Amino acid sequence: MMRMMRLLALIVACLTVLPLCFASCETQPAGPSDTEDVQTTGAPGTEPETVTDAETEDPHANDFNYGKVKYEKITTDLSVKEYPDDLVGKVASGGSDGVVTLFSSDFSDGDQNCGGKAVSRQDTSAGVVDGVMYIPFSDTAENHLSGGWTTWAPDVNVDYKEYKQSQLCADLTFYSASGNAWMSGFIGCYVSDYTFKIPDNPGDGVWLSFNEAAGAINVYAADGGNWKWPVGNVSVPVDKALMTGKVKLNVICTADRQIYVYLGETCAARIVCETGKVTVYNGAGEEIYSGGFDMNSVSGGHYSVFCHGGGGFGVDEMAIYGCSVGVDKTETKIVATPVGDNSLGYDITDKNDVIGICYTMWFNAIHGDGEGKVENALNVTELKEKYGFSTEYGFGTPGDQHNAVPAFHYWAKPAQGYYRSTDKDAIRNNMTLLYNAGVDFIILDYTYAKSPGYDPGSSTWSSYIYKPSVALLDTIMEMRAEGLGTPYVVYWMGNENMFDHIYDNFMGVEKWKDCFVYWDGKPFIMNWAYNKKYKTDAYTVRSMYGLKGTVKITQWSYLEVDNSKTISKNRAGEPEHVSVCVATQETYMSVSTAHGRDGGRFWNRQWQTAFEVHPKIVTVTWWNEWCAQLYKIDGVGYIFTDNFDIEHSRDIEPMEGGHGDQYYKWLCEYIRAYRAGEPCPDLTEK
Repeated sequence: MMRMMRLLALIVACLTVLPLCFASCETQPAGPSDTEDVQTTGAPGTEPETVTDAETEDPHANDFNYGKVKYEKITTDLSVKEYPDDLVGKVASGGSDGVVTLFSSDFSDGDQNCGGKAVSRQDTSAGVVDGVMYIPFSDTAENHLSGGWTTWAPDVNVDYKEYKQSQLCADLTFYSASGNAWMSGFIGCYVSDYTFKIPDNPGDGVWLSFNEAAGAINVYAADGGNWKWPVGNVSVPVDKALMTGKVKLNVICTADRQIYVYLGETCAARIVCETGKVTVYNGAGEEIYSGGFDMNSVSGGHYSVFCHGGGGFGVDEMAIYGCSVGVDKTETKIVATPVGDNSLGYDITDKNDVIGICYTMWFNAIHGDGEGKVENALNVTELKEKYGFSTEYGFGTPGDQHNAVPAFHYWAKPAQGYYRSTDKDAIRNNMTLLYNAGVDFIILDYTYAKSPGYDPGSSTWSSYIYKPSVALLDTIMEMRAEGLGTPYVVYWMGNENMFDHIYDNFMGVEKWKDCFVYWDGKPFIMNWAYNKKYKTDAYTVRSMYGLKGTVKITQWSYLEVDNSKTISKNRAGEPEHVSVCVATQETYMSVSTAHGRDGGRFWNRQWQTAFEVHPKIVTVTWWNEWCAQLYKIDGVGYIFTDNFDIEHSRDIEPMEGGHGDQYYKWLCEYIRAYRAGEPCPDLTEK
């Protein structure tokens, strides 16, 4: 039944021009026909009761994975009492009425990144020794501090519509290299770009340096028009005894943008941010500074730690509390349970005609975190129309160039707008379209993600991998709980050093186990570069690398000009994999050697190979890469590597204008015909 319904949905998808809202292409099950069998019941001589098949059919019979996996929504009440108004600005205690713990760690497990709940600027930004986190960390210095500068931040974004105040609470030791304010450890409040903005780069947050050598807290009101680096806007004198040894520090940020700093039980400073003005008070409540201020500087909800010039912190414990306005809310968790002898996930061990598609997840890193669609982005199609493009001058002429190097540029605008990878509406659209087309799994492109560099706790892990993955996997489970079908998921990493990170944070997490692909009894994962020395019993691994020209056994290739030369075989000599790409390059997509769409003819030639060979797996390239960076290469000029313009790009996701959803409709028909054992259809512009 499910196979037939999916086939019906696929046919409808291929024959229907999609509106921009991307409504599902699936049709509702047909009702009983005039000739449908009818059962009759009742005693002799009485009017028989008519019962149709439609009335006895389970209403969920057409749900995704019906009879194989049961999806349940479990709702938990997370309502919180209101925090009293008369306690705002005072130190709150964890567990008290209205107080929510948003982050907590005692670092006793030696993990400075707190299981991925904290983000470091670099892998070595912080380190833990005997349950104390040191930042910036040195494994050779006597006090465990390096002399450089770096940032570290809990990944907590406080919503001040939900909380009257937030509170960073820490047991710590202050370290200062000298009495100079900037040679200290800093804490940023109301920060938005919490992994990259720092107090010598104004415009994001209010920063406080804690200099125990001078006995002072220096305030840096991050307003570019009133900036006072390196000494800060004002120095607030503090009794040195309050800053010596292990100190209980509480930094409170209120919804009306006031900051209270407590050392032990003593309020040492208060900063009041208002439209056009910031005012600083000492511990006695005396005004010691007033200056111009832009409230846009305190629009964020993060705390961030910055260390500079040999100064830093030794942190024994840290927590962040939110003091609630009083909310009634619930949390819903999706639980997947296999039915009978079935198992979770998609087992491809004995399956053929499997279809995967490359899928991109880097849009949060390009646009930054946020809600809703992004209004504007660099767009090659628009820039070419306005300025033209050449390798010699890029966009423009010798005297009028408009080149943003090395910024990401879209080759065109997606039909659903410029979205982030955490946009659940966009995820739903993409999963619906791909499932209706017949795609079995998406291949998440993290070929650039290698260890070290993208380890959990790094800013790159958070923006490129963790947040987009959570949004994707949660959305998939939510859709399945609604009876909606989605593809499964395969991770494609830069090297095998990332595999365990991916398993520990996603593939091995119970609530998401049904999202993934399994092969030969193991989770299936991919890497980019083949490493013949790497052996594992934990995963089934395939490497897939572009523009190889040839392949070895169980190695895959993609982006080939002639994919008939790169048909991968398994150890039994059977065809295992071939890639079919919409377009490709020999070097760069923006130069004359690139092989463009050619009205679908390039892609059609690639599909002809797949139809002739019928390997176990076909990888389609690509769904939604959309972007490439503009570079200037010595001896070559201005170039785009993987995407350039409408002709020289390979995304299938519908675009705004141009060819619209044509390549999506062709995808539906190619997959339908491929699985039906038909000849390869001639799907090209005539």
